[in-house]
Amino acid sequence: MLRRNIDVPLGLVNNAIGTVMGIFASRISINFDHIDVTCDIERFTSRYMLSKNLYVLRKQFPLILMLLLFINVRASR
Repeated sequence: MLRRNIDVPLGLVNNAIGTVMGIFASRISINFDHIDVTCDIERFTSRYMLSKNLYVLRKQFPLILMLLLFINVRASR
């Protein structure tokens, strides 16, 4: 599941769900459910200030693992 808006007109928005097709060093290829083409997601850099002249850079993919499990239980009497 995507955790950041990347391309709103294309539909690559927060909470978009897709299937990982390939994992590479600098990008992850994902086939989103509502788009017919595979999209490459690159790392996003966030910058946090710890003190006046000290910053921390964090590079990560804007993705989280999402697992859906559907259980259909039929109650028989």
